[in-house]
Amino acid sequence: MRSPIPKTNKSRWPIMIIVCVCVIVLGLGIYHYIIPARDNGKESDTADKGATPVLGRSEPDEFGRELKPGITLEGTKIILPEPGGALGWEFCAERIEYDSKNNHVYLVGAEGEKFINGKPDIKIQAGYIGLDLESDQIDLKDRVIIESKQDQGFSAECAVWDSCARKFKAYGNVLYKNNSSEISGDEMEIDLEFEKARVKGNVRLHIYASSD
Repeated sequence: MRSPIPKTNKSRWPIMIIVCVCVIVLGLGIYHYIIPARDNGKESDTADKGATPVLGRSEPDEFGRELKPGITLEGTKIILPEPGGALGWEFCAERIEYDSKNNHVYLVGAEGEKFINGKPDIKIQAGYIGLDLESDQIDLKDRVIIESKQDQGFSAECAVWDSCARKFKAYGNVLYKNNSSEISGDEMEIDLEFEKARVKGNVRLHIYASSD
């Protein structure tokens, strides 16, 4: 008697079964290994982005515990006290970044004010400002302009606020102005009241003519 299944079809059944098993195993491998790896990559990318925090885009409490007492951070604005606790400086910027390792704050496209006796007295502009929250030193770079309400001040390529000496130290194309004269030079030390200036390198003095 002849078999109802041809011999040629009998020889194909084992091959088809093996192919189906391989496809199932391959599909399970893709599901269990490739998809979780892709998800883990997304999580690591998110973690990497959070490694360099940008203040103003994160919760204040995340960084507030790292800051010294008296320092206030609100979005892209930061307020710094004087050593005695009185209001000292206030800065606003296009972008603020906080380096928790070194306890530094970096401001890009910044403007600010220096408070004297609780009132804003000196205006500050700079393309970049670095705040050392430990030493209270302030580094200013990129088109620095500092002016008081008494129309005294200076411009320079960069400057440093020395909190211990309570002086500005300016460098590069420094131009100091007050109500009666202009002084230019390569380096300059200027007191907070803009009454005393020490100039070095290529010094030039211009005294305004009296209007009387």
